Amino acid sequence: MKFVKEIIKDIPKDEIWTKRWADYVNKYVPDFPNGDDIFEGDKLLHAVTSYLFIVTVGHSIDHFMFGSLDKREIPMRIRQKSPDRNTKMIKRSKLCSPTDLMKLYMADRLFYKPTTITSLIKTKYKFKTAEQSLAVEAFKADLRSAEQELLTMGIKYMPLKDIAASIQF
Repeated sequence: MKFVKEIIKDIPKDEIWTKRWADYVNKYVPDFPNGDDIFEGDKLLHAVTSYLFIVTVGHSIDHFMFGSLDKREIPMRIRQKSPDRNTKMIKRSKLCSPTDLMKLYMADRLFYKPTTITSLIKTKYKFKTAEQSLAVEAFKADLRSAEQELLTMGIKYMPLKDIAASIQF
């Protein structure tokens, strides 16, 4: 939020493109502020920060964590309907075929596994002011610090160098 706050602080309260963006998103995302409301309080700050988090850290970690799971433990297809009290379960080896597992591995390689093209930490911003450039450097320092803090606490998520700058996979 600190980074976004610095970057958006000079956007005029009547800026038409921000209002149009808010009106567009408002049609599809429940509770997203419309163009008339986007500049009230911290709504723009929260909207932009949430968006950036979702398309970078959130989306990347979803793919990373799903890609890290043992595919034998999470089959996408189970060849028996959901059981009820009277259902006799078939053998576990019959619930998922080798072909099902192969298709899951292929889907993982093609769709789920993260393949970062541009990482968040290496993104080059074309901001015009020295203040904004300093905000970028502070943001990247904060990202590195957050990663170190998590590692110190024994929490190992996706490496910072692999977090995508946008939805790339």
